[in-house]
Amino acid sequence: MGGARVDRIAERAGLNKQLIYYYFDDKEKLFQTVLEQAYLHIREAEHKLNLLAQKPANAIRSLVEFTWNYYLQHPEFLTLLNSAKLHRARHLEASQSVREMNSPLIATLGEILERGRKDGSFRGGIDPLQLYVSIAGLSYFYLSNNYTLSAIFGRDLMTPKSRSERLSHICEVTLACELNAACLVLVVGGLPGALAGKAAHKDIALSRNQVTDGIAALLDYVKTNNMPLAIEPLHPMYAFERACVNTMEHALNVCDARNPSGGSALGAAVDVYHVAWDPKLEAQIKRAGKNSLLAFHVCDWLTSTTDLLNDRGMMGDGMIDIPQIRGWVEAEGFAGYSKVEIFSINNWWQKGGGEVLDTCIARHKTVV
Repeated sequence: MGGARVDRIAERAGLNKQLIYYYFDDKEKLFQTVLEQAYLHIREAEHKLNLLAQKPANAIRSLVEFTWNYYLQHPEFLTLLNSAKLHRARHLEASQSVREMNSPLIATLGEILERGRKDGSFRGGIDPLQLYVSIAGLSYFYLSNNYTLSAIFGRDLMTPKSRSERLSHICEVTLACELNAACLVLVVGGLPGALAGKAAHKDIALSRNQVTDGIAALLDYVKTNNMPLAIEPLHPMYAFERACVNTMEHALNVCDARNPSGGSALGAAVDVYHVAWDPKLEAQIKRAGKNSLLAFHVCDWLTSTTDLLNDRGMMGDGMIDIPQIRGWVEAEGFAGYSKVEIFSINNWWQKGGGEVLDTCIARHKTVV
């Protein structure tokens, strides 16, 4: 807006500039009208989602997906927002209609959150305005800074795969904060592209630095929304493809580096399948203490495993001393659930759900 002249605007629009002065008085009023029309367009499109007719969690997911896709399909909207920001939003402050058209969205979100609180799917005390700012911000920052982020991290963040991963991430983070989730568990990823069969590079130290920086970027958001992040170290066999954080010590080092003030905003998830081998495990669980032990996952390592991902055992069928590790985490004050996580394509996934649940309960009473 700052560098545009009325003569040039009239020329591009194919109009006599006197018409602009007649209808809008000056360039400032014209820009204000453009902003009003831009907000009207996105609010009208949002209204078609019919959010109040959806279940609370589905409604929030619909809004997240809509916001991401709208920003992606309408880059001119982000450009207008950037321009308005440069002028300290004085054009928006002068517009009564912008406030009037945005207020109903916040009221709708408030009603959705209250319905979710009543049916137990959402926690209480969520500010609908703060929620919308988070939804918009998680999309806006990524898309408006994709060139700089791609350059500094050496990775194209606008490939279809990267965009899909980002949308899934925004949905997961947002819903974890609204649901009654104890924490959001992070399986942090390895070398970009490795899981698909072709790594973009071999520098695992770079990937680890990127993971640390990415966690740091989330911390303010999760602290504001009281949603702790639990870094789950995976077995070293997954370091290149699935998670480049592979020990409790490494996970806690990340916590100390990015959350030096401590507290429970950032901690670790103890999955016995991945960390039972570690000779430092007991010491690192003690180091973590109650505040940093955020989740506890159980299954077993079979002696004759046929697949390192999808042939995990039911508790008690393998070699892991689960009661010992459970004793260590509970000695530090962990009082959360034991999450049963059994990837078992050829065995437990072939059995009926009732049988699996009954076995899980029985084994939890006897061998966990």
